[in-house]
Amino acid sequence: MKLYLLELHDRQAFASSLKANVPAGWPPDQITPEVIEEFIGRMKTRDRKIWSFYWLLHQKLQNCLS
Repeated sequence: MKLYLLELHDRQAFASSLKANVPAGWPPDQITPEVIEEFIGRMKTRDRKIWSFYWLLHQKLQNCLS
């Protein structure tokens, strides 16, 4: 749940925790703070049916050697 809270309140720590670059446009328009709060609430319930959600983009680096 820590990542969701960082995503809401501390983008730099969120990116650092993921060891990733978080795009400036993140999160997408569909993922509002209210949606994230809803998922946090669902994960806190005793009989939770959801554990996590994230979209990851894997990109290969080209010409990394200088």
